[in-house]
Amino acid sequence: MLGSERILALDIGASTVKVGEFQASKGQGLRLTNFNFADLGIDPEHEENRKALIVSTVRNVVREKNIKATNVVFSVSGQSVFTRFVKLPPVDESKVGQIIQYEAQQNVPFPIDEVIWDYQLLGKTAEGELEVVLLAIKSDIIEDLTEGVESCGLRTEMVDVAPMALYNAVRYNYGDLEGCTMVVDLGARTTNLLFLEQHRVFSRSIPIAGNAITQSIAAEFNIPFLEAEQMKKAQGFVALGGAYEEPESETQARVSKIIRNVMTRLHAEIARSINFYKGQQGGSPPARVLLSGGSSIIPYTDRFFKEKIQTEIEYFNPFRNVEIDSRISREELARSAHFFGEVVGLGLRKHTECPIEVDLLPNSVRTRQQMKHKRPYLAGAGVCVLLIPLCWLGYTQKTMNLTSRQLDVVKNNVNNLNDLSQKLAREQGQLAELNGKADQVVSLIRTQFLKRFESSAHAFGLSCETLLGKLLAFVTKHSKNESEKGRLERWKAIHSERMGFIRVGQRGLFVEQLDLGEQPNEESFDDLVSEELLEDVEELNPQEYNVDKILDETYLDLDQVVNFLDELKKFKPSNDDKLRALIKLLKSDPVLKKHKVLLFTEYMATARYLREQLAQEGIEGLDEVDSAVKEDRGKLRVKIHK
Repeated sequence: MLGSERILALDIGASTVKVGEFQASKGQGLRLTNFNFADLGIDPEHEENRKALIVSTVRNVVREKNIKATNVVFSVSGQSVFTRFVKLPPVDESKVGQIIQYEAQQNVPFPIDEVIWDYQLLGKTAEGELEVVLLAIKSDIIEDLTEGVESCGLRTEMVDVAPMALYNAVRYNYGDLEGCTMVVDLGARTTNLLFLEQHRVFSRSIPIAGNAITQSIAAEFNIPFLEAEQMKKAQGFVALGGAYEEPESETQARVSKIIRNVMTRLHAEIARSINFYKGQQGGSPPARVLLSGGSSIIPYTDRFFKEKIQTEIEYFNPFRNVEIDSRISREELARSAHFFGEVVGLGLRKHTECPIEVDLLPNSVRTRQQMKHKRPYLAGAGVCVLLIPLCWLGYTQKTMNLTSRQLDVVKNNVNNLNDLSQKLAREQGQLAELNGKADQVVSLIRTQFLKRFESSAHAFGLSCETLLGKLLAFVTKHSKNESEKGRLERWKAIHSERMGFIRVGQRGLFVEQLDLGEQPNEESFDDLVSEELLEDVEELNPQEYNVDKILDETYLDLDQVVNFLDELKKFKPSNDDKLRALIKLLKSDPVLKKHKVLLFTEYMATARYLREQLAQEGIEGLDEVDSAVKEDRGKLRVKIHK
């Protein structure tokens, strides 16, 4: 949208309010005429007065720099917005809107009439699929935020989403990027990741950022949050580790190690996101990383990520292609440029065309804008109202003749609708019955899983492996085209190392059950997905089921099961509190030492696990009986009663 008037760009972060006053430059670019920012000073554990504090802070930052613009474009945080990247099949352009409306109803986790939502077409894949980003926010949240902004004397023109505004700012300032660029926006509450590659964009939010560091410092030194925040700013830096010399100040050394620990956790999540982008989105590894956000200027942050990610790191300059008014202090702007990326992106929305143009304007403001545009037409409508009585007499006579014929048609339609209503009621009853049965099955599965988890990690692991095999069988059975098969192969490649743990670690107690004494194969998925298992999978009809969506949900389930197995890989018997308590009881209780002790468990895996661990602890006279033991039951009873 082009324009020459001044516009106020407002970014309300978790801990900071930033404003920028912009107008179009002579070359239809962007010109910064004023800016300001201020900390909110909020403890995230006590945000009862957050709205009132935001209102007063916005008023102060506008008044302090004598900013005159009253029309505002502001952003909402990515954390408060539901964002989903979806791919749509190739369809006629006239049907795109209908399909996106359907996808929004299916993907948004709230009733569609309770949210404000928008979308942006991003391009097409090599297979011709449409790439779309859907964004939605609860109506009451955006209405409340807009009310607070407008109580400062501002009029809302547009509402953007912070990560999308940052994306527009990067594209505007770095139009010559090649390959994949990852933007790491370290804020207070969250770290937003943006992957930019050709026309493609993908975003992800990680709940580890500046506040996580401050909270860790507060816990370590037993001080309030705001005092810990000042300590972080005054003495904090990312410890380099290794052979680097620690600072002389013990406090500064402790703070730096805390920051490094949090940054290490953040890097782990970034690495997982990169793998997800490459495996599930078909993207390339980042060729460069741009750092942004208020927490990105903690000393040595760029050096830390360069060591971890092993790629080019630089700070994002949001004013690279923005004209700066001569009255603005360049030094003051340089000190705060790192967290003004979203503000520049918001300013671009009013004065130039942007790659992503979404608007989550609340209904109240949208209605007001529509009424403003309709005022000339309303004046003309008033004149027309005076002519209505003259036309009414002639119209009434003609209407009476048509009414009787239309009434017959309406009665016929009503009868047809009654029949359809009865049929729909029957169908809804059947659907409710099926949903009830499905809920019972899900509840049963969850109960069995929890019972196995409570029994032992080995029992739970075998259940996860069985479920993993069934899920892989379903995906294998329904991966028909090359794209779906390629997605499955990428998933297998990503998790191939984990499969070695599943085949060897989880079946380590059951080697004697393998046919012909074979050892578990840790390199192949074929053992998990046998021909018999594939035959048991009922192939779904695409005409009756949304198979693509079911496959997407199944991949999410596969990732969750693999995560469970990852955690099991870390499990050691030394961490098993119940096992340690049992061993201590058997070794120390004088009564138990004189008698035989029978241990009962519902699961074979738990029984064999206990036998192995008790034997390692030197407890003698052990015997174990399960459904796979072929020894005569009579002899076993004799052993027990001796």
